Parts: sequence; C-alpha cells; structure tokens
Amino acid sequence: MNVVLGNIKESGVRLRSWNSNNRRSLKEDIYKLKWQLREACSNITAGSWRKIQSIESQLDLALETDERYWRQRSRIEWLKCGDRNTRFFHMKVSMRKSRNIISDLLGNDGNWYDSKIVMEKIIIDYFSNLFQSSMPSQSEISAALVNIKSKLSIFLSSFLESNFTAVEITQAVFELGALKAPGRDSLSALFYQKFGKVPERITDFRPISLCEVIYKVVVKAIANRIKRRKRKRGSMAIKLEMYRAYDRVEWIFVENLMCKLGFPMKWIRLVMRCISSVSYSFILNGDICGSVIPTRGLRQGDPISSYLFILCAEGFSSLVNLAVERGDIQGFRCSRYGPMISHLFFVDDSLLFTKASVSNCGAIKSILGVYAAASGQVINFNKSAFCVSPSISCGERAMLADILGVVAVDCHERYLGLPCFTGRKKKEIFSDILSKIWDKIKGWHDKFLSIGGKEILIKAVIQSIPSYAMHLFQLPKGLLSEIYRLCACFW
Repeated sequence: MNVVLGNIKESGVRLRSWNSNNRRSLKEDIYKLKWQLREACSNITAGSWRKIQSIESQLDLALETDERYWRQRSRIEWLKCGDRNTRFFHMKVSMRKSRNIISDLLGNDGNWYDSKIVMEKIIIDYFSNLFQSSMPSQSEISAALVNIKSKLSIFLSSFLESNFTAVEITQAVFELGALKAPGRDSLSALFYQKFGKVPERITDFRPISLCEVIYKVVVKAIANRIKRRKRKRGSMAIKLEMYRAYDRVEWIFVENLMCKLGFPMKWIRLVMRCISSVSYSFILNGDICGSVIPTRGLRQGDPISSYLFILCAEGFSSLVNLAVERGDIQGFRCSRYGPMISHLFFVDDSLLFTKASVSNCGAIKSILGVYAAASGQVINFNKSAFCVSPSISCGERAMLADILGVVAVDCHERYLGLPCFTGRKKKEIFSDILSKIWDKIKGWHDKFLSIGGKEILIKAVIQSIPSYAMHLFQLPKGLLSEIYRLCACFW
C-alpha cells in the first residue's frame, strides 16, 4: 500500500508540473490559433477550406480545455448547461478568492488582530482546544449506555465483517464527486474514475492522515453497507441544539456504543481506524499555517460521519426512553389514545416533550449531564429554548427556565427551517422564501450571463428554494406571484 501511495504522490507532483507548463502554453496556443484563423479567412482560396476546418477544430479543443479549467476553479456545481466560458466564471473565481481572505480576527481578549502570526496562533489554539478529548471515564460512558441493547442479528454481523468486493469498491469510487476535495496529492476522484484500478478488498487500504480520495473510498464503502440495513396538565416542548455537534464527539464513546449495539469487533476496529486517522492543517490566505492532531470529533462531509452521529443520538434516545420507563419523564400525546411522544431527533436538533414540572425538568437536566460527560456533546444554550402550555403561570415558567438553563419563548417559531405554527398571515410567515430568492438574484450579475445561463439559474436554483416548504404547506398565491415577478425581472 505504501508503494501505491508513493506512486500516487509522484503522479500528483508530475501532473502539477505538467499543468503549470500546459496552462501557459494553452493561452499561447489559443492566441496563435485565433491569429492563424484570421489569416486563413482573409486569404480564402479553393484549397484553404480544409486548412480552416483543421484550425477551427484545434481552436475548439483548446477553448473547451480552457472552459473546463475555469468551470472547475469557479466551483459552480449547479451549472450543467447554459453559459460557456464567459466572464461569469472568471468573476466567480475572483469573488471566491476575495471571500476566503481573512483580514483580521477577534481574539479572546476582545481585541482585533491583523498580524498573520497572531491570527495563526488564534486559529491553532481554538481548534486545538475544540478537538482535544475531555477523556471521559469508563463509569461515565457506562452510565450513558446503560439502556443500550444489542440490535444486530447474526446475519447482519456476518455481512458487516465480510470482505469488501471489487464491485463495492468500484461503486464507492464512482459515487464520489468527480472534482471535489482532492487530497495532498492533488488528484481528485475523477482521476481514479477515469484511470484508476481499485483494489479488491477494503483491507488492502491503510487509513491515512487527511481526508483524501482513497480515504473517501474506504468510508464510502463502509457507509454504503450501513445504508443498506437502516431502521391535562401543563406540558412543555424543549428545543435543544448541540454546540459543535460533530466536532466534540468522543471516539471512545463511539467505540463503546458500537460494542453495546452488537457490532462485530472487526468492523469496529475498521471504523475506529478511519475516524482516528485525522489531522487538520489550516490555510490562512493561501498559506499553510500549522496543524492539529485531534483526539475527538467526526469530520463533516465524511460519508460515514452522519451514520456515526445517528448512533450517538441513539445513546441520548436510550437515556430519555429509560427515564420514561421509570416515570421520571412523562411524554406528550397528540390524542387521547395516541402513542406517547417524548422526543424527536434530527441531526443536532432535538425536541423533547414532557410535563411542565420541576421533577421532569430536573430529570432532563440530569440526562443532559450524563450524556455530555460521556459523549462530549454539550448544549448550545444560546440557541436552545422551551415553550409551555397556556396553563403555566409566568412564575412557574421562570422557575423552569432557571432549572434548564435555557430561555422560555411563547412558541417555537421554526424547526428544521419550517414554521411550527401557521395562521392566516401566511404570506408574512413564508416571506423568508422571498428574501432568499431576492438575495440570490441580487448577488448575480446578469451582465455576465446569457439567456441560457439565466434559464439554468432560475430552474436549478430559484425554483428549488420554495420546494422544501411546499412539501408540507400550500403557499399563498400572492407569494407565488411575487416569486414569478422576481424571476421575470431577472429574465
């Protein structure tokens, strides 16, 4: 495997050198071909048509190569057809570069710093602390996983620890974004999709430091296997949001959780080697400045991270279920004979339903403490809130807020980007959709776009913005008319 990685690294070095030379010669070739075409067209003879066609073919190929270069650099993923190599791509490259410039940073002392050395230290110190494990004890982990039971059958365990096939590896390679996130060797997934010969078994791979294409193939194959086997008294609703949800997950908690759920040890070792093989380097205004080797955290964008985070939420869910079984928490029923609902989870957003009492709030506070100590997850109190039914007095509400440490609101306005309550003024409630569309259109410079480019923008971007809300709500006609008007003005 070291030989393979060495060959890939050497290929990347040579391709970078080739690209640098070829990029300079490409501009010269385009200029020369255009000059030759003008010369050939100004002196047309009976036998010059074949020469003109040959020059045009060479020029088309050179321009297409130049277009691919600027399309890749502009990172415009939604542009499938429409504009060719226009100023729009060049403008996007310039805008992306200017957005990535960090001119100054706010330090912990409240002062702004623009010195590169000081900014570098601020970045490294912050992420070193963020990714540093809190070293939870075994007793803390056991307390958080006390209600976790094995859920994997013998057949599923055998399936997970069986060797990966060439078909699975090939599928993982071709599911990766072709031009996304090349590794230190600068080779994107497209290189492997076009020219790569992939190993037959996942055990032939050895996890490496950064999230490169080979690593992504490994975790994509793992994620595909997981994906195939998925599964009248006052009340209150508590909306909780985790702080830096993925970045604070303790690796030892993930390992113990998979053991309790019944995952085979071979599979657990493979997953742990993947998530613990991470290191981070920081790019400050184009220059690499220091690195951090974390001892906790899941990489966002990693194909396997979302599944592991769901497993962590299973630990939180089991603690809530145990409290419900003991009677420490009483859930909420939507109807008299309906099922009792105690919690709803979606990624790092959590909704807890319980009776508005001191004992219930105390039980929830205790659960959060046990889960935080074991998993590393902590509540973002600035973004968390709770609401109570009208029968609860202001004094009781204030007392519950003190116990939980989160603010009380009249009602949760939004959850997962959608309104929790709707009244007659639907146009006002969904006005944020109009604002998002206007912000998009305002940011586009129509003078850089052709009619085809504008059409693609409207279909691929504008029309997709309201589709999420339209799955659950019927948008008012006035709002739809405003959307049509904005699209027509842009068109």
